[in-house]
Amino acid sequence: MDRQVNQSHLFSTKNKKRLKIISASLLIVSCISYFSSNTSGTSLTIDPVKLVFSDARQGDFQEFLPLRGTVLPQRVIYLDAIDGGRVEQVFVEEGEMIQAGDKILELSNTSLQLNVLAREADVSEQINNLRNTRLAMKQSRLEKKTTLLDIEYRIKVLLRRKAKTEILSSKQLVAKDSLHQIIDELDYQQRRLALMEESLQQEREFHKVQLKQLESNVKALQSNLKISRKSLDNLTLLAPFSGQLTFLNAEIGESMSEGKRLGQIDVLDNFKVLTQVDEFYINRVTKGQIGRFTLNGTEHELAIFKIYPGVTNGQFEVEWRFKLLPPNNIRRGQSLQIKLEMSDSQQSMVVDQGGFYQDTGGNWVFVLDPNGQGASKRLVKLGKRNNQLIQVLSGLKIGERIIASSYGEFSNMDRLKFSAE
Repeated sequence: MDRQVNQSHLFSTKNKKRLKIISASLLIVSCISYFSSNTSGTSLTIDPVKLVFSDARQGDFQEFLPLRGTVLPQRVIYLDAIDGGRVEQVFVEEGEMIQAGDKILELSNTSLQLNVLAREADVSEQINNLRNTRLAMKQSRLEKKTTLLDIEYRIKVLLRRKAKTEILSSKQLVAKDSLHQIIDELDYQQRRLALMEESLQQEREFHKVQLKQLESNVKALQSNLKISRKSLDNLTLLAPFSGQLTFLNAEIGESMSEGKRLGQIDVLDNFKVLTQVDEFYINRVTKGQIGRFTLNGTEHELAIFKIYPGVTNGQFEVEWRFKLLPPNNIRRGQSLQIKLEMSDSQQSMVVDQGGFYQDTGGNWVFVLDPNGQGASKRLVKLGKRNNQLIQVLSGLKIGERIIASSYGEFSNMDRLKFSAE
């Protein structure tokens, strides 16, 4: 059976209260939605004076990396204390220009001076020994030659006596025993002559070796003396090259240990430039790449000469050389703003670099309306960039304008309205 609904029950007091609560809830939700849409919604009115704009245009684009370089001389000469000593006199001041051969400072070293004197005495002693040995050898050779001469003379006499005695003996005028005595003595003298000649030859060879050894010892001592005297000369520090004395660490009376760094000379005939490059580009930086910088309104070119191995604190070091002569007014330690060319120049649609890129990642931009009274969010595709320009790959047309400044205050908006001036 159908049940009959009581109409009066629907509009009872209890149901009226429920309807009022539901209506109030809907009203509150509507208000919240309205205020939320006006505070974080899709549109915002803004003063255009605070913004920076850029036109999408066709132009030359070249990817380059901005670097800060430090100018240094190509050749640096370090001055060290070779033997050490006490500073007696300083002839020049730090920062002065000096010429090759100029005196820089003078040291004193008593032990080194005594060492030189001792070596001089050793050389003199050896030279005297050599002289005495040669004299003794001459005397010995002279004595042996005299003995040899006597023996030869004795043999000649004995040979004559033997001949005469043989004749007399054949006539039985002398006893045979006399002849035998002469023959025996002649044999003795002949053997003695042979031994004396052999002894003289051996003595010559021995004296030759002995003299060679003595002369070698003298040369070695003279060489050591020369080194010692050179060390003594090194106590007076001379400039090996012309340049600027950029560092000098010496005070009169100060004791310098062996090997201590005393100073530094910068040879200013040519310069190099050192830069630190982020390791992100380590595979894109090669020897011979070109960089440019502007100094006093004139552009100059550099080329990468050396890439140092190793990465420190996320950076690697690059050495540059000037393609032509360096500028006349360049100085050691001077900073240069270098553009490292990462690609060739090409025609492309570009916009100016700006703070918007950090806010959007290059995925969208605010594009101005044709009437210039507002701007709308639009998806775009941006390409390579340098510190001035950004390539536009798609999403914009030539002549359109974008907001290039930061979007921090309105990055969540879809549209901007410009307030009237």
